[in-house]
Amino acid sequence: MANYEVIDDDFQEEATVVPLVRPGMGKSRAKLARRCPACNQFWTNSGSHRIVSLKCSHTFGERCVKEGLKGKAARGQCCICGDSYRKADIRPIWPSKVFQEDSAIVNTLTDKLRTLTEQNISKEKDLIQARHDYEALKEKLKQITDPLVEKNTALVGHEASQERLRQYRCCANHVFAEERNVVRVMTAMPAHDMVVVSKKLGLEDFGLVKCRPYDAGVQETIRCHTKLIRDVRTSERIADNGAGTVLSTGLDKTLQLISTANNCVLIRYPLPSQGWSCEFDQADPSILYCGLADSTIQVYDIRNTRHSVDELKSPLVKSMPMHSLISCPAKSPMTKSLYCANMQHTYRWDWGMDEPKVPTALSVQQEGYQPFSLAYDTEQDLLMVSGRHKGKTLYSIATRGDVPGAEVIRGEYESAHFQQTMVRADIQGGTACIVDKNSMVRVWRDNEVQHTLELDRKLDVLDLKFSRMQDRRLLLALMDNRLQVFEAPDDQ
Repeated sequence: MANYEVIDDDFQEEATVVPLVRPGMGKSRAKLARRCPACNQFWTNSGSHRIVSLKCSHTFGERCVKEGLKGKAARGQCCICGDSYRKADIRPIWPSKVFQEDSAIVNTLTDKLRTLTEQNISKEKDLIQARHDYEALKEKLKQITDPLVEKNTALVGHEASQERLRQYRCCANHVFAEERNVVRVMTAMPAHDMVVVSKKLGLEDFGLVKCRPYDAGVQETIRCHTKLIRDVRTSERIADNGAGTVLSTGLDKTLQLISTANNCVLIRYPLPSQGWSCEFDQADPSILYCGLADSTIQVYDIRNTRHSVDELKSPLVKSMPMHSLISCPAKSPMTKSLYCANMQHTYRWDWGMDEPKVPTALSVQQEGYQPFSLAYDTEQDLLMVSGRHKGKTLYSIATRGDVPGAEVIRGEYESAHFQQTMVRADIQGGTACIVDKNSMVRVWRDNEVQHTLELDRKLDVLDLKFSRMQDRRLLLALMDNRLQVFEAPDDQ
């Protein structure tokens, strides 16, 4: 098959056809580029034998093409590929030069790709069968080893057994890449035993990776963004084919609602500036929020797929990236509460049916400290603000007040380590997980550090999450190229 390159689209003289001779191409093949393949006559740029193209992209002299339409036949047939054409499919072209491309390499690569695709399908079938065999063997092994484990446990002293149960145990280590700085944020989907992690896939290719906490070999990739993903959230209230959805935003100025069932983007909203945080509304599952680089909050309704339906913006809030958004259950009916944090302020938006939208600063933020993370405990209705100031880092836990500014601090943990990265800490059931120096994770409860997890100090810890999956309480620690999963002790 011949491919042609048009160099000048405004040529009015007789066409000069120059063959592109490549190594291994004989003179006879190069000469064919100057003649009509139907009649083997030289074509021209005008007249009855001017160059024309069919919809299959093959070129002929116009006279030869129209001869195929004479008589009763309303359609002709390309003499090279056999595709049918009508008179309306004949398109004149005006090239200055026509080069003949050697399609042998393309055909060879196409055949090779077809072969590799068939081999890949075969390997995937083998992999599925191997996984079934693995599960069957694992069940048999469990039937054999369970009695042995029970017998060995009975021989271990009571104190040693209790000490083991009080420790966090690393049960999985997902390495996404050998190079660093490829992942940034994550969210957990307990109903589906799944963790969704943002990942850099290429120079301008960013997406989400779905993985199972206990099975590092099962991963699926969703390509969705062109720049760094700053935040990702999940919701079971907006479902697609029985699975939850994920909300993500990033520096490519888009907010995207993504199906985890079909691994595709359901809605993509353009943003006026870079997106830094996003959130689902706790009261109305149709409402979405997105915090921007100038501290503006865009409000979207999934029933409107084109643009935002509202905007939260105040001159009282300094223009800087809005890194945290949390929608909490309202303290009174017919009202909404949205907790926010940028690099300088931690505050709360409250509004009702007929009430104006006004932000109010939270009393939980200590003076001088710059917040870099905001977390919410859904079990005990607690807030945790992480801030840094003059070489120190302060983590404050407080109860939510009925009105903004009425928060009551329940506990504080101050570290002499200045947290340089914007680590996302978490709190659940009154237990907080934070990052200290040398990538050490502290598990803190009742104003006391109860556990210390020493991670790889060469890597940066970026995101921490508590989650409960398969009746187990897990601590998820995302570093810049891997995810480590820890199983919490029974007393947690």
